[in-house]
Amino acid sequence: MQHPSSFMGENSTAASFILKCMKLSEERGAYHVLATRFRENDAELRATATPEELSEYERLKVRAASAFRFEQKHGRGSLLRMDHPLNRELITTGVIKLAQVVGPVDTPGTVFVGRSAGL
Repeated sequence: MQHPSSFMGENSTAASFILKCMKLSEERGAYHVLATRFRENDAELRATATPEELSEYERLKVRAASAFRFEQKHGRGSLLRMDHPLNRELITTGVIKLAQVVGPVDTPGTVFVGRSAGL
């Protein structure tokens, strides 16, 4: 897992940081978080991203679409990677409450204690 200070990098922009967060959500299988990022950050990312970042963003959306369909069928959180180091840490520390992450796709609720489902 990357140290938070190294996550952004020297030349990071808002768009590159948002994209890194989205890709981390995909890596973790945290598609409930990724869905929130698509909703909350789409306009900003499109307005500030480079052409390469936009292309990467569109590829991520295509990959995520099949994961969203899978979770619609099998339940929210069904793709969450319990073996991912960040997920293990979030669960162990109580930041993620599994009962709020795993369930029907449209079940409202928060994932992060005291915060919305975003990163």
